[in-house]
Amino acid sequence: MSTNDQIAELRAGLLKEVEAAGDLAALDTVRVEALGKKGSITDRLKTLGALPAEERKAAGQAFNLLKNEIEAAIGRRQEVLKRAERSARLAAERLDVTLPAPAGRPYSSDQPDGRGADPDFRRDGLLGGRGA
Repeated sequence: MSTNDQIAELRAGLLKEVEAAGDLAALDTVRVEALGKKGSITDRLKTLGALPAEERKAAGQAFNLLKNEIEAAIGRRQEVLKRAERSARLAAERLDVTLPAPAGRPYSSDQPDGRGADPDFRRDGLLGGRGA
């Protein structure tokens, strides 16, 4: 199998893994497996020294292009996953303000002038000089 065939096969497999990552943790695992210290691309880059000199330069450039392409794909996928995660979080935190207050929680009647405020605040003089 030629170096170009290996690169094409590796590219297809890694891009498929990047797209299959369902969350940020899975995407980070793919990143480490591809680009990490013992990753698949890194391992292949270490074998360049065994190639003849005329093939080494072209193979090195091809592997660097592959590395950049995978990094870009990971970055794009990361943005998609972050947006999806943020949307899910916002949907879960949504509060319908048109609903009545939950039972047992009185409506607030605190006014800026101290009417309805906690009596301890008035007694302790914590309402801007009013009260005690």
